[in-house]
Amino acid sequence: MSIRNYTILNELGRGTFGVTYLGYDNVNNRNVAVKTIDIEKSSGLGADIRAINEEIDTLRDISGTKCSKYMACYYESFQEMFNGVPTIFIISEYISGGALEDFIQKNNGLIPPTVLWSLYLQMILGLKYIHSRGYAHRDIKPNNILITEDYIIKYIDFGIACLDKCRIAQCSNNCSGSPGTLFYMPPESFINNKENSLRISQAHDIWSLAVVMFQMANGVNAFPFQISDPNGGPLSQEQIIMHISNAPEYASNYRLDDNRTNMFLNTILVNNWMSRPVIGVVENILVEGVLATVWACN
Repeated sequence: MSIRNYTILNELGRGTFGVTYLGYDNVNNRNVAVKTIDIEKSSGLGADIRAINEEIDTLRDISGTKCSKYMACYYESFQEMFNGVPTIFIISEYISGGALEDFIQKNNGLIPPTVLWSLYLQMILGLKYIHSRGYAHRDIKPNNILITEDYIIKYIDFGIACLDKCRIAQCSNNCSGSPGTLFYMPPESFINNKENSLRISQAHDIWSLAVVMFQMANGVNAFPFQISDPNGGPLSQEQIIMHISNAPEYASNYRLDDNRTNMFLNTILVNNWMSRPVIGVVENILVEGVLATVWACN
């Protein structure tokens, strides 16, 4: 099946509003991801065409004229009839590989330090690019980061990304609210009457990134706060929020003899968002404190 200049090859996954396919760009001779959004179904579920277009504008803005190698880049979008229904098509870079969550699960705290630190640097550079474009991602987690077959990190899913100044009146992609996924939300997300701004949303990203990095260093079930009771049973959402609000409760317990990973994670896992380092400082901490420092191991 063909749509405009694209040949639809096979299904990659299904979401609430549509299906994502592997496609082939017949003009540029490359594989692409083809995300389809059923307009009528989306409207019925509360996602109107304005919200969909805002997400597309976000993808277009973040990609820019020279997209970062550390994010899945947006190519174009258009509307066509597909299987008899009006459909929006979003064409973006196809990423071979899988989710970072699967990579963490497979290695479970045993990623070699040189690999771990290289991935950390890629994640920092990718987020630095997103922030430099004037955005915050707001839902960084292992499922929203891909890792290619040649170990390149790619950020995906900018559906709740925000920018400081809306493009149009009453837009929904400003930096208000407390979006994200519970285990990756920072302590300030649970404080009433908090400031809503791009700055605090970007600080949210730093916390989420640090939690993901903590998992990479310690294992898929590791968090810098308590998520289960002493017997290993689940905690309630209210209990988890209490522990996140008091995080980090304990230092990283990574296995490195020279402790560089522990130092790095403990430096960026800062409870107070106003004291949490911005992404450029995070990069400097990793480069100067880890990558450019040789520590003697006993």
